[in-house]
Amino acid sequence: MGTGTENILLDITGLSKHFGGLRALDEVDISCRQGETLGIIGPNGAGKTTVFNVVTGFSRPTSGDIRFGGSKITQKTAAQICRLGISRTFQGVRLFREMTVWENVWLGQNCQAKYLNPLFWSRGVNEAALRADVEALLNEFQIFAKKDAKARELSFGDMRRLEICRALATKPKLLLLDEPASGLTPVETTRLIDDLRKLSDAGLTIILIEHDMHVALGLSDRIVVLNFGQLLAQGTPTEVRHNPAVIEAYLGKSAEAVNA
Repeated sequence: MGTGTENILLDITGLSKHFGGLRALDEVDISCRQGETLGIIGPNGAGKTTVFNVVTGFSRPTSGDIRFGGSKITQKTAAQICRLGISRTFQGVRLFREMTVWENVWLGQNCQAKYLNPLFWSRGVNEAALRADVEALLNEFQIFAKKDAKARELSFGDMRRLEICRALATKPKLLLLDEPASGLTPVETTRLIDDLRKLSDAGLTIILIEHDMHVALGLSDRIVVLNFGQLLAQGTPTEVRHNPAVIEAYLGKSAEAVNA
């Protein structure tokens, strides 16, 4: 992981999002460096998913600035942001349930399609290469054997892995994961941690929201803590783990278990 402002891939400054009188985000500053795994933690309602929704164009900020690779993306659409290299998963798994496993990942590649006219489009590379990419992703996440099954037929853990595969099919520079360990068994969580470490080791920049503190602290190079829409603390996992304000606001009685 590099240091210095020249290595910042995502730079969020003064980000606010209001829903009527509710300030879901209030002047939040977050940066993520190229190749870093950044964890975002905080109590329910802290504004974590709102950050993802605004960054990915699913929601417009009330104020603030978001830059990706140095370019402002604050007013771009979700499709434009995806094409620039930001992809995400969701807290509640969102798959095309009546499509097969293969079709879900294949469809993820379409974000890079170049439309020639209303009736025809071209992906810009040969189909054999694209099929090889899909096969490689499904093998990497150990679901290739289920490629012909419909998404709805998968176990919940396999659905989580499929959603990550589909996000990776867009070839992102930045992957946003919204509670990827939610609902997983301990064995599935261990496998997920291994998969995400491989992605990080390969140089992919990742931002993850996670309630499972062992996952968040174990995977992240740096942690950002939100509380009531405001930045409460940030630092290394060790610094955050021992921060009294974080312990009081979020970890509470679980702090002893986390520090064990």
